[in-house]
Amino acid sequence: MNSPSNRKGDTQSVKLNPAIALIGLAVVLVTLSSAALFLYALLFSGSWHPFFWAARVSATMIIVIQVVALTFMNDMRQIWVTDVLVFSIEGTFGWTWIALLISSVVLLFKALFTHGAWLSFFLCAIATGVSEWITVNCMTTRIALAFEKDMVASAMSKADARKAWIAHAQEILAARKQGKPDIFPPP
Repeated sequence: MNSPSNRKGDTQSVKLNPAIALIGLAVVLVTLSSAALFLYALLFSGSWHPFFWAARVSATMIIVIQVVALTFMNDMRQIWVTDVLVFSIEGTFGWTWIALLISSVVLLFKALFTHGAWLSFFLCAIATGVSEWITVNCMTTRIALAFEKDMVASAMSKADARKAWIAHAQEILAARKQGKPDIFPPP
């Protein structure tokens, strides 16, 4: 997918506010630190307390950004800001998903061949699934934001925009059930 700053067909140029860039950077750093602390606690039998603290901060940030995405989708600037933040979370959890997947394989071999703890493997496998779910959820949110951006630019009525998004979302879900990639950009 294209990043928020280089999508083709943008009719309105929006400058990046330094405060928004710092919020995006904070989201990336907190989320990556929470993933690193999880891996440290899991692979090296470290303390879980720092991970739980960082995970709460990460979850709070994600929830706030999702609420902002659902609340402020009628203004072009708010859509763009939310898109940047969701893009940051999507990338961070995508890489976290990869790291956790590799760690799951390592922990599986440790459990099988060196009598390592199976609990560590199952915790890592669950965290891998959660990271994948968050990544896919962020991808879907970004698709909705792009669709909403197009609807705002074309001055579609809210009722028509809602019907168009629901129809498009049903197409995305049907394509995912068949194993096809998401339909992007929207038709």
